[in-house]
Amino acid sequence: MADAETGKPLLQATNPELLPQITSHPVTAVLDAHAEQIRAINGAVSIIPESGVRQQYLGENLGFLADAIEGIESFSLTQEAIEEIWRKADELEGGRYFKYSLVGMIGFSYLLQGLPDRDELKGSTAEFVRTWDIPDERDEDGRDRRILRERYGGIHSIFLGLTPSMKDELNVKAVKFHLRKYDGDTPTEEERVFEEECARFDAEREFLGDILENFANGFNMPINFALGGSGESSRTTEGQLE
Repeated sequence: MADAETGKPLLQATNPELLPQITSHPVTAVLDAHAEQIRAINGAVSIIPESGVRQQYLGENLGFLADAIEGIESFSLTQEAIEEIWRKADELEGGRYFKYSLVGMIGFSYLLQGLPDRDELKGSTAEFVRTWDIPDERDEDGRDRRILRERYGGIHSIFLGLTPSMKDELNVKAVKFHLRKYDGDTPTEEERVFEEECARFDAEREFLGDILENFANGFNMPINFALGGSGESSRTTEGQLE
C-alpha cells in the first residue's frame, strides 16, 4: 500500500521487522514500569535519618520490585547491562540504600535462575532483601545452597570486572599534563581537550566505584553470610571487595 501524496510504500505495523526494537535490559524495563512507585519510596526514605531504619523501610516496601525482578523468566548480566541498570537507578533518585536493595534483588534473582525447582522458591528474593538470609526450611538437603554458591562465583567475577573503558595511557598523559600546569605553562587546545577527557574518565571511574561499593555491601557480604561463607551479616558504608 502506498501513501496517496508521496506514492511511497507505507510501513505496515503488523510487520515485526519494522516495529521499534526493545534493546533495554529486562531489569531496566521493570524499573521503568514501576518508576513512579519507586520514586515515591525513594522520596520517603530520603527523609529518614537513621540508616538502619532506612534499610528496614526499603526491605518492607520494595517487595513488589523484588517479585517483579524475580519474575523475569531469564536475564543475563554483563558489565554493560549493570551500568545501564545503575544509570536508571540514578534517574529514579535512588540513594545508597536503595541500590543495596536493588543489587540484592538482581543478584539473588540471577542465582535462582540456576535452580531446578525455582518455581517453588517464589517470593524468596523479597525475603532475602528483607532479612538478608535464606530460610533453611526451603533447602533441607543443602542442594540449593550448593547451586547458588556455584552461580555466585560467576556474578562475583562480573562485578569485579567493572573497570573504566579508557586506556591506562590516559592516566600517564594526565600526570604529564598536570605537571605542566604546575610549571605555569598555558595549556594548548589539545591539552584542554585532554583535560575534558580526564574529567570524563574520573566521572566514569567514580560511577563504577559506586557500583562496586553497592555490590560489596548490598550483595557480596549478605549472600556470603547467608550461604555460610566468611561475609559479615551487617553492612557498612565503606565495604570493599578483596
